[in-house]
Amino acid sequence: MPTKIDAILSRMTIDEKLGQMILASIEVSQMNDATREFLCANHIGKCYSVWQKTAQGGKNLARLNTEIQAAIQAATGLPALIAIDQEGGCVTRLRSEATVFPSAMVVARTGDADNAYRVGRIMGDELRALGINVNFAPVCDVSTDPKDFIYDRTLGGRTRT
Repeated sequence: MPTKIDAILSRMTIDEKLGQMILASIEVSQMNDATREFLCANHIGKCYSVWQKTAQGGKNLARLNTEIQAAIQAATGLPALIAIDQEGGCVTRLRSEATVFPSAMVVARTGDADNAYRVGRIMGDELRALGINVNFAPVCDVSTDPKDFIYDRTLGGRTRT
């Protein structure tokens, strides 16, 4: 039985399908004609921005994301995924636009699983308010070696047997 997704895909060209699979890096602080044209001409469905380089406050970032979302929806008829790496600790892209949280390991060491939930919930709410709907935060990273560069980015290690 065909689904709504099947119907959408059956109407799309190969170029449109390819554009939906691209995660384009957008490095502007405000929407401009060149960015809009790039998004529309290439049928882009997902954006990742290096906002720590371009953001000029939360209101500007929210406006930019609203404009990106509008451009992509107008061109494709589909909502855009707008992504960021906002893990906490050393991987915090937004420092003045959102709460700066400690690393996942610090949160885990409190021994209270509710703290991880609270951090995730607040972080998600703040990102949503800025127009970001995907966070590449680590949810399954595991490290057993404190010398490993991802050690402080994990919620816990694996015990050796």
